[in-house]
Amino acid sequence: LIVSNPPYVEDDAYLPMEVREHEPALALRAGDDGLSVLRPLIAEARRWLAPGGTLALEIGETQGDDVAALCSAAGLDARVEQDLAGRDRYVIATRR
Repeated sequence: LIVSNPPYVEDDAYLPMEVREHEPALALRAGDDGLSVLRPLIAEARRWLAPGGTLALEIGETQGDDVAALCSAAGLDARVEQDLAGRDRYVIATRR
């Protein structure tokens, strides 16, 4: 089992003042599309997961399809899950 809440915010995305003041950019920002940390994490996950093992990721609400596609390309079956507000927020992927 791998669980991660990686940085996933696009570099140019607006962040509220309370977030900017209390969270380091390194913990939030992840390149132009917000996927620069997720790409290598997903690509390497299959290597560390046993068959049937699970990768659970927090994602940005617009990233579900892109992250699911990255998982599929890495040999993982993925589904996008919503948060309590109904927004895409998590990807759960299983090694084939």
